[in-house]
Amino acid sequence: MSAESALVGAPWTADDFDPERAWALVTALRGERDAERAAREAAESGDALIAARAELASVRRQLHVERAGQRHGIDPDDVDFFTRGVETEDEILAVAARLGRAAGAPPQPVSPPRFLAAPR
Repeated sequence: MSAESALVGAPWTADDFDPERAWALVTALRGERDAERAAREAAESGDALIAARAELASVRRQLHVERAGQRHGIDPDDVDFFTRGVETEDEILAVAARLGRAAGAPPQPVSPPRFLAAPR
């Protein structure tokens, strides 16, 4: 197949071909493509943000559970007894205090997490 036979029937070989109209169509299609790409990237970054927020909430909850267990002398193996159905820090502390009192453990001071401690 020669290059000339490949051009037979191509729109730019017709007598009524309008290069300005073709350029306008190309420009419009590029604009639509860019808009779709931006929308897709925004949706993906939104999904990443939602996932990051969920992970942050999970890590915060785990921190509250560990600190409440330490404060009220609850063995780390037993924290699942007071973490079912409670979500907020206040709820976790209240249930841990009740469980600690029931076990007869005195409240303990809790040091801040290592990542929050002042540098030495």
